[in-house]
Amino acid sequence: VGGPEALTYLDVVKLFEKILGHPLQVKQTPAWVFRMIGAVMRPFHPAAANLMQLNYVSAVDETVDDPAVAARFGVPLTRAEEFLRARAAL
Repeated sequence: VGGPEALTYLDVVKLFEKILGHPLQVKQTPAWVFRMIGAVMRPFHPAAANLMQLNYVSAVDETVDDPAVAARFGVPLTRAEEFLRARAAL
């Protein structure tokens, strides 16, 4: 639960660029790499393989905007830009 809008990782990068006032370099790992490494690691290190699978899921699944979840847990929602601007001011 992070905020009232659904953002991709690249959306967050764009917000950082806007707040900081300069472009950022983005480095991405293709989702298939996480899946392959997870499969190769499974027999040797199941926990590390699990982490690779979590990375895979985060690389292929989109963020879901569901305010009902926040309401259910009583979490106040903060827009990402507000949160990042407050952190940048520190």
